[in-house]
Amino acid sequence: MGLFIILIAAVAVVGLRRPGVLIGFTFCIFGLQQALRAHSDWLAAHYMLINYCDGGLNLLGIAAAFARQRLTLRSMPRVAWLVYGLLLYALLSWFWSVSRQDTLERYALAAPSLTAIAILMPLVICKARDLQDAVYTVLILGCPVLLSMLGANWTGRSLEFDTWAAAGQAAGNPLAVASVAGYIAIAATLMNYRGLARIWQPLRWAIVILAILIIFKSASRGQLFACLLAVIALLPVSRRLSKASGLVGTAVGLFLLSLVASVLFAHVAALQGGRWDWTTMFQTYEGGRVDTSLTVLKAWVHAGPLRWLIGLGSSGSFAVIGFYPHMVPAEVLAELGLVGAGLYGAVLYLTIRSLRRMWPRFADFPEARGILAVWGAIFVFEFILGCKQGSMIGQPFFFAAVILIGRLERMVGTTQPARQEVPTQMAKLPGERHQTVGASLR
Repeated sequence: MGLFIILIAAVAVVGLRRPGVLIGFTFCIFGLQQALRAHSDWLAAHYMLINYCDGGLNLLGIAAAFARQRLTLRSMPRVAWLVYGLLLYALLSWFWSVSRQDTLERYALAAPSLTAIAILMPLVICKARDLQDAVYTVLILGCPVLLSMLGANWTGRSLEFDTWAAAGQAAGNPLAVASVAGYIAIAATLMNYRGLARIWQPLRWAIVILAILIIFKSASRGQLFACLLAVIALLPVSRRLSKASGLVGTAVGLFLLSLVASVLFAHVAALQGGRWDWTTMFQTYEGGRVDTSLTVLKAWVHAGPLRWLIGLGSSGSFAVIGFYPHMVPAEVLAELGLVGAGLYGAVLYLTIRSLRRMWPRFADFPEARGILAVWGAIFVFEFILGCKQGSMIGQPFFFAAVILIGRLERMVGTTQPARQEVPTQMAKLPGERHQTVGASLR
């Protein structure tokens, strides 16, 4: 308990000066929560206190941003308003939902996380450097969290809590643990280090192996494949693969990582049996994602033209299959209709466009490329997870990532700066709009 109080106080003090620390803390919150619950009976019984502290820290960060006059309506990107509009539209769909009780219950469960993570947390950043600080916070805080998980008791694929203290919940959520491990693996792999931060360079692959070990231990297949695909997709952004040195170094690193992953895969497959069998995985995905999505979409099609437009209503899938279909794009189309699908598609389009438009400004600066690659990979990671688990309103980190990427674009602009504008030693991150590159790091 004392360690938890010290941690919260330290995050609050440092976060007032470096708001990115608050963002990194939030991205680690679910992993931190379960690690603390596994080691503390009191926190196992009062685990919501951890969430309340995170929300309070974000409110503190927002207040500081207002005080610095760095948070205005003009600073909010278009994608943020689309996200807010999509979430509001999902809530308003209660009026025409085919399962109103489920709409209210599911939204009530998701509201705290959506508010703290998707709405409040992206507001705390004041400058481009904050997203760099966030990534380093994920590494600094996340690595001890993963190590503590290795030393905790596990039951099956979940962290074990004290039964009486956890109020009947004796085990944690393995998917939440694996997602935090995925963020850490992405950050360690795609970051380009410089100056004092080079201390992370020799630790890079050890951290990645640790994260993959936790993912395997939690038997979270989707997180493993989503992490690998996200890294592969954004690796060309982080590295200059056109240069021989970058290509060789990356190839060697990926080879060693693949070798370790293969050994772990074989070992875990032997221990956990059919869960890692390829045939079983494909059958599970087909039966638990594809078939359920098709059933819900058929119900939407048969509901008539008006429902095609407005959908069955948020959580309307519960009236069709008894739960959500575990595939967010299909869920959005069926439950929120063409209107909701249009908003969701616009969020995806604007995010991808922001990443593409920022590339010319970041291309010449290795550390900046790493930051862009990490946040782009987190976006891809969360999108892929949305195609195999959860529901739209249960994806707060997806919405937080797209808003953060949009805010980053608003801060740094999209035009390519002239090299002579920037002293080489200051060229860590592109500066904010109307500033030289690297100015935000001074």
